[in-house]
Amino acid sequence: MRANPHAITVALDLYFKGVSLRKIVDHLKQFEQVNVSHVAVLKWIQKYVAVMRDYVDAMKPELSRVFHADETKVNIRGQWVWLWHLMDGDTRFLLANHVSQGRNISDAREAFREAKEVAKVEPRVLLTDGLGSYGPASRREFPDAVHVAGVGLQGRLNNNRIERYHSTFKGEQVRPARGIKTTDSAILDGQRIYYNHIRPHQGLEGKTPGQAAGLDLELKGNKWESMIRQSARLRNKNGATDP
Repeated sequence: MRANPHAITVALDLYFKGVSLRKIVDHLKQFEQVNVSHVAVLKWIQKYVAVMRDYVDAMKPELSRVFHADETKVNIRGQWVWLWHLMDGDTRFLLANHVSQGRNISDAREAFREAKEVAKVEPRVLLTDGLGSYGPASRREFPDAVHVAGVGLQGRLNNNRIERYHSTFKGEQVRPARGIKTTDSAILDGQRIYYNHIRPHQGLEGKTPGQAAGLDLELKGNKWESMIRQSARLRNKNGATDP
């Protein structure tokens, strides 16, 4: 890459903290003496998120196997879409960050399949709201799980954790960046990586969900650079080529 690693990782960090692409370009010009376009910054995100995704998704997190699922509607670039999220209850480990045009059974199943690929295990219990698509999708994708439907924000069983994640995601990604495309998962994958492995969680006593799930990657100093270098070493060892 023509830019130095520090500039690239600064751009990644700012972006997933909710800074717009054009503001990142301005920051790099002022403080890093790096002149790039917002298109170049987006390409950095796509390139390095793909490398990190392959690395972290090969790992098997230690989960409580009580999954929370929920969907929320957002307007992105003038188009209304649905965001589906699945999260492990105890560890807050984010398992799926899926976008769809609708919220029918096939859409729910896609989100559930994404969660299975990341979790490497099916849930014992699945908590959802009362959306009718969840029942049939759960029976097909999580046949051995106990599905508890109609879960709200009150009571012993609640979906507060996933609702808080919705607020975090909307604040850090949807409004400032406007970067999600239904055909491009780099933004969604990057947000999941950031949430699970970079961002400390207050409810976990300053740990990341990844650390709570037994995936302590020992990221020190510049966490983004540390993760990218670990990911690149694994790719080189496996003989993979750059995306």
